[in-house]
Amino acid sequence: MAVRRPRALLLGGVLLAGLALFWIFRGGGPADPGGGADRDGADAAPPAAAQAGADPAAGLARASAVLGADADGAPAAPGAAAAAADRARDLHGIVVGPDGRPYAGAEVAVILPARQGEGGLDMAVANASTAIARQQTDSAGRFSFAVEPGRRYDLDARAPGLIAPLLRNCQAGEHAILQLQLDSSLRGRVLEPDGRTPVAQARLRLFRMGGIGRNVEGSSDAAGAFVIGGLDPGEWSLEVEAAGWPEQNWQTFPVLPGAVNERDVILESGVTLRGVVVDALTRAPIAGAEISGSWVFSSIARSESDGSFALPMLKPGAWAWEYHARARGYGRRSWERAGALPEEPVIVELSAARRLSGRITGSGEPLLGAYVAAVSSESGAEGQQIDWQAVRSGRDGAFQIEDLRPDLAHALLVRHPGFGSVVYELPPEEMLQDSLDVGTVDLAPAAGISGRAVDEEGHPIAGLQLRLNGGNQDRGRWSAQRLTDLGYYVERIAARTDDLGRFAFTDLAPGTYSLTGIRQSLDVGSPVTVTVASGQQLEGVELLVAAGLKISGIVVDPDGRPVAGVRVLAYNEKSREAPALKATEADGVFVVPGLLAGEYRLEFQPRRDWDEPEQPGALFEVRLEGVAAGTENLEVRMPWLRSIRGRVVHEDGSPAQAFVGAPGSGPWTYYSTATLPDGTFALWVPDGATLELAVQARADSGNRIITDGPPHEIRVPGVVSGTQDLVVTLPRVP
Repeated sequence: MAVRRPRALLLGGVLLAGLALFWIFRGGGPADPGGGADRDGADAAPPAAAQAGADPAAGLARASAVLGADADGAPAAPGAAAAAADRARDLHGIVVGPDGRPYAGAEVAVILPARQGEGGLDMAVANASTAIARQQTDSAGRFSFAVEPGRRYDLDARAPGLIAPLLRNCQAGEHAILQLQLDSSLRGRVLEPDGRTPVAQARLRLFRMGGIGRNVEGSSDAAGAFVIGGLDPGEWSLEVEAAGWPEQNWQTFPVLPGAVNERDVILESGVTLRGVVVDALTRAPIAGAEISGSWVFSSIARSESDGSFALPMLKPGAWAWEYHARARGYGRRSWERAGALPEEPVIVELSAARRLSGRITGSGEPLLGAYVAAVSSESGAEGQQIDWQAVRSGRDGAFQIEDLRPDLAHALLVRHPGFGSVVYELPPEEMLQDSLDVGTVDLAPAAGISGRAVDEEGHPIAGLQLRLNGGNQDRGRWSAQRLTDLGYYVERIAARTDDLGRFAFTDLAPGTYSLTGIRQSLDVGSPVTVTVASGQQLEGVELLVAAGLKISGIVVDPDGRPVAGVRVLAYNEKSREAPALKATEADGVFVVPGLLAGEYRLEFQPRRDWDEPEQPGALFEVRLEGVAAGTENLEVRMPWLRSIRGRVVHEDGSPAQAFVGAPGSGPWTYYSTATLPDGTFALWVPDGATLELAVQARADSGNRIITDGPPHEIRVPGVVSGTQDLVVTLPRVP
């Protein structure tokens, strides 16, 4: 996506900072440092177990009672609870200002996410949350909320002109520290590809990658202009949707503190996928079907009365592209393709959908509002095929799910706070019937697991990411066939340890579960396997995660300046990939913890804007071999990034489909790319490098493979970084 480079407006930043300081001293501000923060004992007891089958709203009612909040969540005055938190059930802590001093009068909100660490493909649930209570910090900057043990909450803190990063996955008994910073805003214009014509009513969404922050939305006005405020400093991603335009690539960029960050968005026009949507059985056209280039249907085209549609899409690159279709009364479908868009209209066939019904009870009583979903995921020649249709049960516990895909086997997923969540593969007759009634599904009272994560010396490990795998022991009640592709979405619950290394899980069905520590999506420590019965609250579970050795240092550019945003990974023969806990910050410092003794290969991956990879200041990856665990103060100097550009053709001059790469040498990793449909390529390499390129014909290159060199490959030596007009010819097979 072509964009103008972000510019922090100095004048706007100064004015905003001035206003923030004005409000700080006018409406609230740093507390008396003598008041201090809570001092909590490290040996406090683990969270108390939640009662089996307890009303999920009970904890929220207690929070409102403690806070004195209105029913609509209006702010309440701070109370005595802020000064005497219960470390078994009170989510509490302190808000500090930009200077690190306690901040009085900040507004803190406790937010209940709809998805409690579970996976899934229901974006409506993934993005849903409710602010259940609010409170102002007391004179010492403290706050406290009585919440339900075992559940996960988010904390949001704000003051005039100030905002704290959203703190996710908090729990009962946790002591949290929220630091306010000068809030920021993003402003700019959404423009057509000419860079001048405004695009009105474009939808903009700002979010933090990895789900680490809040989502903020806005839209462009008649002049294409937008202003989005309430941003905490850091790296944000921007998603833009505009009617009649292709779904645009995300932009990722830093937001500076206390500044009006300016960034214009130039839409990319792309190409158009044309086709017709028909009934797979009758061949009759389907009107009103939705077609999208995204599985979440964020940007869609609708079919006309004759079934025809025109879907704007970005021009396909070197990799596969996809499109998806759905219509009321039909099962959705997905297609994955390689190469250019077809010139002829595609025929999209949809098959009539199935229906699923039943009734949900808890301990024999009807459950209102239970989350009930029929889910499926399979991988095949057309790419991943999914179905995730969800409803809520009625007052009598009844549910009915429409528009189920007829070509996929499904599982039934049921969740309700206070009861064990269950998954059941549907019986085989699902595939033979237009409508299936599964009868009554009775949920057991919620079981729970709680404990601590500790290192080899028994010290608690705070902030450790956790994953609980498993599920109900009677999952095979209707079918012995397990839908293995669903495991990632329905068998995992994510959480993290609090400041005392404690964790708690609730809403578990009777069954066996495995608890694992996670660092950067990788398993650490020894998994713990536990089995719980209906309503059982299993306490004192201990997860051992060795602290291990570490490698630390600083990342700098060729001029010796620290580099922020570099991801660091370590590998050796005895252990899996071990990443740094976070990317380097402004000081360029990195720490890779939890390593076994031995030598490691370190890889340093800088942040890169793939829309403009060769922008000024762009850096290339670095690889270091033989770095011993325990090494400290390592200085890593990264080279500038440059491109090698050219074209791969057949002997007759027609474009060839090929892979172009260069085996890594010295401190650099292996790098490669693929040609575009017109045979052109851009290979990103270190500045100053002279390389031998390997050009290999792709299998779908019209059987025009080369004959010399290694199988299907030729070598081009002496290519210097910065070369822009290289032409490589692939010989034909005799």
